Amino acid sequence: MSKPIYVGIDIASDMESLWDKTQSPSHHERWDLRFSSIRYLPKDQEDDPQQFEYATRLGMGLRVVGWGESIATREQDRSRTSSLRFGSEQKISLITQGSGYWKYTPIEGCIRFETGYDYQVRYGLLGRAFDVLVFRPLIGWATAWSFDRLRLWIKSGIDPTLSALRSLVHAASRVALAAVFLWHGLVPKLITQHSEEIRLIEASGISSDSARQLVMVAGTFEVMFAVVLILLWYARWLYVFTGIVLALLVIPALSADAGLISDPFSPITLTIAMIALCLVGWLSCVDLPRAARCARAKSLMERKERRA
Repeated sequence: MSKPIYVGIDIASDMESLWDKTQSPSHHERWDLRFSSIRYLPKDQEDDPQQFEYATRLGMGLRVVGWGESIATREQDRSRTSSLRFGSEQKISLITQGSGYWKYTPIEGCIRFETGYDYQVRYGLLGRAFDVLVFRPLIGWATAWSFDRLRLWIKSGIDPTLSALRSLVHAASRVALAAVFLWHGLVPKLITQHSEEIRLIEASGISSDSARQLVMVAGTFEVMFAVVLILLWYARWLYVFTGIVLALLVIPALSADAGLISDPFSPITLTIAMIALCLVGWLSCVDLPRAARCARAKSLMERKERRA
């Protein structure tokens, strides 16, 4: 049986500000990656649960529409809880129905914001397998990432749209750099040992056999560096390091073969483009939301509280 999803984070905020950012539909849909729109429905009586409709865009014109209802309560210790039920009748939605809560607990200097929820899925054994392997980890990550985006909005005034844009630009820069290093290390150096790669090294006076070995070593390092770029996803200094190394490599390449400047597929232009990617990545890699800042188990938040 799958474990319910839990996410918790401490946010430097007063209760009313956090409550407004999470309970107002117009604010909630701005920071929560799981929803594209949230619309409250009219109540018959003030004490009735708040009914709402939500939608999530999946891309290519597809979207999931669902229903929900929430009940907000105030606890005696100044904490608050919002319980909810949710679901969708659409066949495209993996979730049929579920329930959960948001809890707001004042602690010294901040509010501990927590959620826990679970749900049932469609499509029998196949649906449960997809949920365990793909969907549940993904929606758990999206919840945690969204909570940290909310934290940045309240603490640092960073608009959720800007957070998403920075994250997208950073991801595009990082993946593009890693892909270039991986391709150029794997294909022309390790797999085919392209003659042009060998010729450039031979032009510096190195023997053919040594040049082949150096090409393989260089290819191995490029592949490893591509992996490092992905593993150290938020390391901003890597952009600076990469840009400096790329710039320094241009000098010996031109010394070995000045004709590279006029080559129609010059590695010089590729290097300039990669340095530009490093600059774009460095500029975007500031105050990015990180799912890792959230606790993903109740016990971790309790352990953190005991240490404090």
